[in-house]
Amino acid sequence: MLRLFLGGLNVFRRVSRRMFRNMGDRILTWLQVLYERLKYRGKKTRWIWKSVKLTKEQKRAINKFYKENYGKRIPHTYHRLFMGFTGNFDEKYIPEMLYAPYLERYCTDPSYGNVFTNKNTLAIFARGLNVKTPQNLVMCNRKGYYDKDFNRITVAEVEDILHNAGKVFMKTTTDSCGGRGCAVANFVNGIDTNTNLSVAETIKSLGENFSIQEILVCHESIRRIYSGSANTFRIITYILDGNVYHCPVIMRMGRGGAVTDNASAGGIFIALEDDGTLHKSAFSEYREEYTVHPDTNVVFEG
Repeated sequence: MLRLFLGGLNVFRRVSRRMFRNMGDRILTWLQVLYERLKYRGKKTRWIWKSVKLTKEQKRAINKFYKENYGKRIPHTYHRLFMGFTGNFDEKYIPEMLYAPYLERYCTDPSYGNVFTNKNTLAIFARGLNVKTPQNLVMCNRKGYYDKDFNRITVAEVEDILHNAGKVFMKTTTDSCGGRGCAVANFVNGIDTNTNLSVAETIKSLGENFSIQEILVCHESIRRIYSGSANTFRIITYILDGNVYHCPVIMRMGRGGAVTDNASAGGIFIALEDDGTLHKSAFSEYREEYTVHPDTNVVFEG
């Protein structure tokens, strides 16, 4: 009798765990969808999609595509926003309300995400695969300090490494996005000349998980556009039927003295052709349009 009871209890536990785990996933997905839908209701973005009117043919094309491939219609807001930025219509455009909560969440193993989003862990994989990345001078993971070779070191050794390191790039390595937690320091005789903080004070201000690495210097053709940040190319790849494809490529650029190029931190972005040719206009997150970089007056097109 006791054996049957314990066996039934174990089954109940397994079913309960699975049920609540699935329920938690559904709630999280629903919240992500809600967030993405509300994001474009703000004053700064609402005018962009409201300025675009879809034709009856375009609406029918969107409805048909998503009914056949997603099982139901979606709001036309996102296609209008896409047209507001690009001037182009494509019924196959995948909006953020589907990409972030569904494609990104369910088409990748979240356990990999937990590993690769930690920038310190990523450095280990990059070294193992011979992928070039900026040299880490000091890393901190859960209050433990490490040198460039991942050897455990003391605070005193951190101070010695950074004492006259010159310009370095500092960033938090977990739970960070949008350029938050990033800064440039210039260590001379143990002092950051940008903030007048000592090395010890600086690393204390960075928290429990961070990386301090050498400054990445871009190629002259990129640096000429804006030299204050590492202007990065965003290339999303996917595998379909065993073949690797890439989505449209964009380049992000800082502006206004910023050391990051994130759109949410005030950066701007521009589309590229596969041969590296820039399009005519760059945009901010709120569709400020630029045909030249606002700081350097470098013309984008061509």
